[in-house]
Amino acid sequence: MNTLMGNRLYFLIGLALVIGGYAAGHYFGLNAKYWFGYAGVLAFYAWCKNEFSGSPWRKRKVSSPPPLPERPEPDLPPLTEAAKEGYRELVRRCLPLREQHWLFPYIDALKDHTNDPEYSTLNVLMNHLNDQECEWLLGIDRDAPLEDLEWRLNLALRDNYQLSVAFPQASDFPPGSTVSSDGVLDAFDKPLREHGLQMGFMRTELEEYVIMLHRVADRDKVDKAVQQTGHGYYELT
Repeated sequence: MNTLMGNRLYFLIGLALVIGGYAAGHYFGLNAKYWFGYAGVLAFYAWCKNEFSGSPWRKRKVSSPPPLPERPEPDLPPLTEAAKEGYRELVRRCLPLREQHWLFPYIDALKDHTNDPEYSTLNVLMNHLNDQECEWLLGIDRDAPLEDLEWRLNLALRDNYQLSVAFPQASDFPPGSTVSSDGVLDAFDKPLREHGLQMGFMRTELEEYVIMLHRVADRDKVDKAVQQTGHGYYELT
């Protein structure tokens, strides 16, 4: 069941609980114990929204790169048209149409940070995506716990594909396993491929994985687009 359907079913069941419980209490003239129990059931149902619908009330805060500190805007040339088109093509392959409308103008205004000693163009773009809560280029620390990887992937699946996938649990791996532990990324990639999706990776100098979710059928197009941005592409085999 995808997240959208799960939310609809969750609210329909909740509405039935509210109406049915209230009507039963008044019709049968039940006492205070019933009403306390009834309130407890509703509170428990609301508390367990994530388990019932696959979508929590609020997004969980996960580890993310710190925001770039304020500094005077450096005098940098615009990003090359080839690199801009590479990023635009990645947006087309990884994000729904609604995200393209605001991201394309931002990409068109990107500067070339090749000679910037502090930040790369990818740094600037990823921090902007983080500020906008856009789950496209997922920066995952190599030592992050498995829960962080699962959560970021689930957010990207929900926001961009309206899909829910059953990933492995931390208990399936040795204690203390992190995202970079042997077999972890492959284990998370496998259920994605069962839905026609996969993780694609950008080769960067950052001390973290930069992950994109895209369709398996788009693998070659994504590879070419990443090359246009000046980075390498790799996948799990």
